[in-house]
This record gives sequence, C-alpha cells and structure tokens, in this order.
Amino acid sequence: MPLALPDVQRVSPRGAAGPGRRGEPDAADQLRQPEAPGAGGLSLEIMQEVKHLQMKVLDFVDKEEAAALGKLGSSIQQSHNRLLKLEGDSIWLRTLLANRSDQQFLQEFPRLKHFSDSMEPLMGTNCEEEQSFLQLPETLEELRSRLADMGLSFINQLLLKGIKMKSYEVLPPAVDRKTLLKCYCNLNFDPTTASEELFLFKETHSVLNLGILLEPFTAGGPFPGFKQWPQVLCSRGLSEGRHYWEAEVSNSWVCLGVTYRRSPPLSGRPRRNIVYLLGRNPYSWCLEWDSLKFSVWHDNTQTVLHGGYHRTLGVALDCAAGCLSFYGVAGGVSLLYRFLASFLEPLYPAVMVSSGALVTLKQV
Repeated sequence: MPLALPDVQRVSPRGAAGPGRRGEPDAADQLRQPEAPGAGGLSLEIMQEVKHLQMKVLDFVDKEEAAALGKLGSSIQQSHNRLLKLEGDSIWLRTLLANRSDQQFLQEFPRLKHFSDSMEPLMGTNCEEEQSFLQLPETLEELRSRLADMGLSFINQLLLKGIKMKSYEVLPPAVDRKTLLKCYCNLNFDPTTASEELFLFKETHSVLNLGILLEPFTAGGPFPGFKQWPQVLCSRGLSEGRHYWEAEVSNSWVCLGVTYRRSPPLSGRPRRNIVYLLGRNPYSWCLEWDSLKFSVWHDNTQTVLHGGYHRTLGVALDCAAGCLSFYGVAGGVSLLYRFLASFLEPLYPAVMVSSGALVTLKQV
C-alpha cells in the first residue's frame, strides 16, 4: 500500500530553499511513487497463509466437537443402561417385599449380597437437577441393610422354633457307627412314667404292650397326660454333651424319641387326646414306624420318610449343637432324619408301644 508523507522542502547546500538540479526528481516526489511490482505478490502469499491457518483451526474445532459429542453420547448410553438395571432391581425388591412366602425369601436372600456399592451420582438424561438420582445409592443401601436384618431375624426365629431338614441337606457329614458308639449311654425305663397297658422287663430293658389294662387307668402321676397313651420315659435326662443309644423295635406301630418332662395342661377332653402323644406337641420329637413307613413328628407336624423297616434304630443327641438324629442300624448306620432345634430343657428318651409291640433298649 503506498505511503503518504507530508511535503518535504529540499534545502540547497547554500541553506536556501529552491528546486533541485534540472532533470533530477525531488525526494518527496520519489516517496510518492507507486509500489514496486513485487509487493502485490507478497500480500497474496500472506492472505493465502492466513486462510490456510483458518482452515486448520476450523478442522481442529470440528474434531474436538465430534469427540465431545461422542463422549456425551457414550455417557448418556451408560446412564440409560444403569437406569434400566436399577429399575429391574427396584421391581424385584418390591416383589420380594410383597411376597408372603418365607421359602422364596430365603431362596432370594443371597442375591442381596451382590448389589453394587457404587456411590457415583446417576443423572437422568432428561431430568432437572432437582430430579436427579444422587440419593439412590444410599436408599438402596439402607433397603438392603433392612432386608438383611429381616432375613437374619427370620432365620433366628426358625432356629428357636426348630428346623426340620432332609438328610442330604444337613451338616456335619455322616459318621460311622464306631464313632457313635464312643458316646453310647445305657438307658433304663422309669416305671413311674409307664402307662398301665405296658409291661416292663427289668432284666432285658424291654417294654411290651399286652393290649390290656394291667391296672386301672389314672390321669395323675408325675407326668399328667403322658400316660393317656402307651408310653414310657427313661429315667435319665440328657442336657449336656453328646449321647447315642439304640433300640430294637418290633414290626408294629412304635415311636422312638425324646421329650421334655412336661406336657400340655390336662383338659376335659376324652381320654387319649392326641396332643399328649410323642411328637404331637411342641415339647417332643420322635421317629415313628407304623408297620408301613417311617415318618418323623414334632409339634403335630408329620414328615414322611422313604425307606423300609429297620429292626434296630439308633438315636444321636448333640445338646450343644441342638441336633437330634435318627439312624437305621444294619451293620453300619444310615441317617434317616435329623432335627435342628434349640433345646431349652433336659430331654428324656421315650417310647410309644402299640398293642402287641415290643421295644428293647440295647446295652453295650
């Protein structure tokens, strides 16, 4: 671009003002001359460089914008997936809380341990700030803790009331007869608790039901109500340690078990109220053979077992573990059933012997 300068008056060597030499241009006239032909090319190169830099800047901005949009889309997708999972968990928790089935609750209970403890804030894609899910992890953690407490409380109540378990579900593992015999206890029947229908053989530690009343029936005695059925207790109560005993039973209706030395209060109901029979009340547990099948009873609840008749039956009691096990004995032992319960009082071995049946306590 041409430069405009003020007029300059040339001073002659003599100090006076005047024109220069004839035919020579004045200095101001030289400054007013147009640009040289090469100056236009330089300006064009500068403009092209500026445009090139502009294109590079715009390309960089476009790439950064695309990367930012990609990250935002990925974050939105992740949040959407987490929302779907939490919605499914919420539906499952509501269903579990509304379900009245204790069995299903116990089956689903371990799943609570696998909930993640993520404390990251979860924002909805179309939510306002005040509608965010920042408190959701804390809420789920509190709900999980409450469900865990409810489950443990329920399990403790079951343990107090007694749990009936199948043989293949029970720990500890099976033991052999040799191990059981190490805690064998020789038992004797207590004549004062025997029903009037029963005949006791002291020498053989046996009890026989002759099917007739040997004495007039009396409802009193040290164990009211118990004598309404042809039953008898052993004289020894078991409250500590481990104990094992065996009995030979005839192929008739018999019950073999344990009971507290008490029974439900006497009532005005007819003789032989079922509540006084072994296993038909909360105070006793028994294994029953009815000449067709085995079953176990507690609190008037029956569980039918599979398997045939065993002439010799074994009973193992672990007071500390709250474990009562019944075995079939034929050379070795085979577990028939095991009760788990909290035994709160001494337990007395007992038998029920129907008409014509015989039970003998084995001595070792």
